[in-house]
Amino acid sequence: MKKNKIKNYFKIALIFLRWLKNEIGIINKIKLFYGFLADYKNYKKLNKNKSFSLLPEQLKPCLLDKTTETPLDYIYFYQNTWCAKKIFNNKPEHHYDIGSQAEMVGIISQFTPTTMVDIRPINELPRRKRMGFPIPLPR
Repeated sequence: MKKNKIKNYFKIALIFLRWLKNEIGIINKIKLFYGFLADYKNYKKLNKNKSFSLLPEQLKPCLLDKTTETPLDYIYFYQNTWCAKKIFNNKPEHHYDIGSQAEMVGIISQFTPTTMVDIRPINELPRRKRMGFPIPLPR
């Protein structure tokens, strides 16, 4: 048990060291990471449901996301809700989406078969992602 605990702390330390390369100062990063560790420890203490267990290798701390308010880009918010409403109301057999935000396409694809077309690469490709171009591009 003790060996496992040390191994878990080592994994968490590696996550922290990888994160240190980002842009804010090292002191702020250390403070944020200690806050993250405290939250993680509290979560583990409170969590009694085994299906919500969280292993250290599953951690991806987004320490700059712990803010007092939720950031919102109003243009994309209204565009995405408008688009989703149109798709849900029309109930197409298949939706071909060109250039929308990946999050919106992900939500729509839960209700309507969807093909996302975008010239921009996605860092982490979903299983059924296809890259494509809506029009032939000049060489």
